[in-house]
Amino acid sequence: MVKWAQRIEEAILLGIVLLNVFDFLELLPDHLNFIKNIISWTVLGYLVYKISLTEIFFGNKSTHADLLILASYFLLIVKTLLQLQVQPLKRARILVGFMRLCCSTPILLSTFRF
Repeated sequence: MVKWAQRIEEAILLGIVLLNVFDFLELLPDHLNFIKNIISWTVLGYLVYKISLTEIFFGNKSTHADLLILASYFLLIVKTLLQLQVQPLKRARILVGFMRLCCSTPILLSTFRF
């Protein structure tokens, strides 16, 4: 019998694959593309945490070091991710307020990024 957690993970991955197919066919609206990117980066972070980079590189598993590696990676790319999403979301009507908040505070993001 398959566990529920495995079913949920499979459903999320199937949803991401379907969103990528719709994005390839250019049938995906801009706001759903933004949501797809957030979900994809979240799943990537989850997978990187589960494989434990410290165990691969150093032979010892350290959850604190894994979390620090993952957090530092995301903090280094957050500015780039926001810049890539600004142009498509200018046409979207749903997440305009959220993007105004993110883009109006670039100094705040740059300050906490390092």
